[in-house]
Amino acid sequence: MDLNDCDIITEIHEPLLEAEFYNLHLYPNPASDKLIIELPDYLKTQSQNGNRIVTTIFHQWKETRLDVFDLYGRLKFSRMIPQVQKTLELDVSSWSQGMYVARLVFMNEVVGKARFVVQQ
Repeated sequence: MDLNDCDIITEIHEPLLEAEFYNLHLYPNPASDKLIIELPDYLKTQSQNGNRIVTTIFHQWKETRLDVFDLYGRLKFSRMIPQVQKTLELDVSSWSQGMYVARLVFMNEVVGKARFVVQQ
């Protein structure tokens, strides 16, 4: 029996009821030097099929992409993030002052987003 893909369940969360498990968390906000991004434990996608909305919660994935855009829609930062990485530190000290949007993309769908301000 191959056990390489087996996991041990140590606790159970209900991510649909506990939104903190699939949201991006950013701090400090506003940021001037470093911005810490905490990545979610789960990824949540929703699609509409006729009159039904289908929600899927992903517990495992290989990697996802984090994109950061300025308010003009220009891509400022993009990186593939493996699932094992739970935090990301961005150096925003050279970024222009203003508001930005961080988007987590999985299977070409935005599965998380958060806004933050860079203040110099």
